Amino acid sequence: MKIGAITAGQSPRIDIIPDIKAILGKDANIVERGALDGLSRETIESFKPEANDFILTSRLNDGTSVKFPESKIIPLIQRRIDELEQENVDLIMLLCTGEFPEFRSFKILLRPGIILTNFVKSVLSRGKLAYIVPLQEQVSSSKNKWTFEGVESIGFHVSPYSGAKVDFLECSKRVKAVNPDLVILDCMGFNLEMKNFFNKATGKPVVLPRTVLARTTAELFSYGR
Repeated sequence: MKIGAITAGQSPRIDIIPDIKAILGKDANIVERGALDGLSRETIESFKPEANDFILTSRLNDGTSVKFPESKIIPLIQRRIDELEQENVDLIMLLCTGEFPEFRSFKILLRPGIILTNFVKSVLSRGKLAYIVPLQEQVSSSKNKWTFEGVESIGFHVSPYSGAKVDFLECSKRVKAVNPDLVILDCMGFNLEMKNFFNKATGKPVVLPRTVLARTTAELFSYGR
């Protein structure tokens, strides 16, 4: 099987794909594309947000991160979907937890934003949810995404790309102080080490998008063990 993977930033995502392959198995054939592939930092930083635009952040192929408005990458993601379909992939994974409009795809398109909200709803019917996003400006704009009937959601922020150890420590203290029933790391940039850190620091179960996405993919095909 051939799997397409589209990041909102630039490919290759050497920080994500190894964790996904650890679940799918080393023989999984993953073809990567990035919405921002071929664009310079200057071009990306020149993108102007539209009214009520959601601001995203992702990794560039030089290892740094950049912020950009969601509206500007929607057509770029669609272009990558079209390219991957021309390569006859069997399935496409979107490596971003953002809330996007429907994309045109003739293949199965796994969108973590939808998978994760439904997953959280299924395991937390009532109680308190702590969601952690990379940017301060995403805390309020993500509130509706994580607000469910019977669930109180409280937002926090720390960047998986540029956050220092002290930033993670401070964030974990604030999360622990509200005593949530569940913690969701709402960005594909968060890794297993970060998940384990928040789990140990808060004593609470933590949901990691990249592994949820990988296990969903494994369920659809004969991958992993």
